[in-house]
Amino acid sequence: MAGADYSASAVTPVFVDISTTGNRSSQAIGDDSTDTLSAINLAGFTFPFYGTTYNTLSFSTNALIRFGGATDEYINGNLSTSPLMAAIAALWDDLNIDNTGTGTASRAVFWQMVGTGANQQLIIQWNNVRRLGESVYFTLQAALSLNGAIR
Repeated sequence: MAGADYSASAVTPVFVDISTTGNRSSQAIGDDSTDTLSAINLAGFTFPFYGTTYNTLSFSTNALIRFGGATDEYINGNLSTSPLMAAIAALWDDLNIDNTGTGTASRAVFWQMVGTGANQQLIIQWNNVRRLGESVYFTLQAALSLNGAIR
């Protein structure tokens, strides 16, 4: 049964700010763009997701993480038909990462491996992003653990 290994639970929020230590994406900038982390980028980190273990993944400026291929889709739905490949919707909306002009140095998607051994995580952080056409900036992140946990 799909999803049998996943359940939702309340957790105490933990935010590990990687905006000064993480790898800044040079591809996921502006509106509707993507970046892919290869097995080399992930340095042995694998993520089990619905019965398949992945050693690569893609993420978009629209806060969508995909396995098996990148997408810059910004129109979200109920996830039963789109996206077609395995995905984690950290927020999934039409987001924009302003990368030009004054004060934009912190506006980016960052990623970083943190922890060691069984406690290793991949954190992807959308830092100081905004919904397209709006002026309020916010930050969010997704943390993927070796055991398949998603925070």
